[in-house]
Order: sequence, then structure tokens, then C-alpha cells
Amino acid sequence: MLQYPEMVIHPPMLYLGYVGSRAIRIRPRALIMRYPGEKWIHITRRWTMVTWGFLTCGIFLGAHWAYACSAGAVLGMGSG
Repeated sequence: MLQYPEMVIHPPMLYLGYVGSRAIRIRPRALIMRYPGEKWIHITRRWTMVTWGFLTCGIFLGAHWAYACSAGAVLGMGSG
């Protein structure tokens, strides 16, 4: 695990992305409670972009780790 620093950072990034995606649930509440204006849209858009950023970072870190492990296996250097 310490051989690949991506695997130390990858799980927390995905966790933050999945936990933060709960902000998307604000939209149905806003529609039910009939919030006036577009304030809730700006709030949910900001949270959505932040959580997508965490998820994207986590996915790329995991992909980089998987590629590094598979490239080593293909080249005969072992995996992990």
C-alpha cells in the first residue's frame, strides 16, 4: 500500500464525493417547500461541482494505481 501513494488518497476522495453527493437531495426538498427564486439552485450547483471534483480525483487516482499495477504485471515485474 505504501508502494502506491494513490491508494492512501483514493478512498478518502471517493468517500468525500459520495457523502457530499447527499447535497443533491436538496432539490426535491426545495421543490416541495417551494423556495422562491434560484438561491437553492446556486447552492446545489456549488455542492454538486465540489463533490464531482472529489469523485473525479478519486477515480483518476484509482485508475492510475490500477494502470501501474497492471503495467507491472504485463511487463513481468509482478503485481503490487
